Amino acid sequence: KEEAIEDSIKATIDDVARAISLTKPKDSENGPKSVRIILASDWKCKAYNALCKERTMEKVLSNKEFASVEKQELAKFLSKYMKGLNSIKPIPEISQKEMNTAFTEAKKFMESKIGCSVEIESESESDSKRASRAETLKPSIDAVWA
Repeated sequence: KEEAIEDSIKATIDDVARAISLTKPKDSENGPKSVRIILASDWKCKAYNALCKERTMEKVLSNKEFASVEKQELAKFLSKYMKGLNSIKPIPEISQKEMNTAFTEAKKFMESKIGCSVEIESESESDSKRASRAETLKPSIDAVWA
């Protein structure tokens, strides 16, 4: 579990560098003012692992455990994995709280690597348009340009 979180932090730093190079405004010589790292809601890890176990989207959609999740949002999330269904493997059950703790502890290190301030947000509380893209071990990234 700890190793998966550590790998996620390292991968996120690499992803941020790629995101900055892809979204940098043409006239900007500086980096972003800040970077928002948006952590996935807990239901996503559970839904992903349920899909790994059940192997059909219908069974996961009808699972009472996901009754509080909007069906369309759940279906959209699961559909990303349907093409590679035969090769997906379960991931450790990692809560958003655990991810938040680890990313908050790594914040200063991340800021030194990225070169700007880093904000850690939960998917449900973020107002970013990119929030829904967050996955358990792959947070969503939103570079904020001045």
